[in-house]
Amino acid sequence: MDNNNQENIEQTNQEVVEQVSEEVVEQINENNTPVVEDPNDQTARTLSIISLALFFGGSAVMGLITRLIPPLSKLVSSLTGLCPLIAIVLMIIARVKSPQNKLAKITMWIYIVLSIIGVTLTIIFVVLCVNTLRSCPG
Repeated sequence: MDNNNQENIEQTNQEVVEQVSEEVVEQINENNTPVVEDPNDQTARTLSIISLALFFGGSAVMGLITRLIPPLSKLVSSLTGLCPLIAIVLMIIARVKSPQNKLAKITMWIYIVLSIIGVTLTIIFVVLCVNTLRSCPG
């Protein structure tokens, strides 16, 4: 009897272990399923296009609106400087929403390269100004 009970207990234990193992594997598979992102996400693409338009053409459009509609000139002129900042924020939103989107990546790299060029030109300008001031007599 003892041997039969022992076998029943072992069989029951084995069934419980297998059932729990299957449930654990299912939970792991459910929690770790990779989320496949669409690299051609239309929202990220639209945000990137708007970002590029604001960055490169926003100030020109704002200037045109100021010339064509003089009553809006104060409001529009205060928003003109915000166009590049808004463009960068839109690019960041596009990159966060869809990290694999190629247009959002290209937009980011355009802004990075332009920032590096801007900083380099500013440093060169400051060095040239300092050298010019040093060469002045008196």
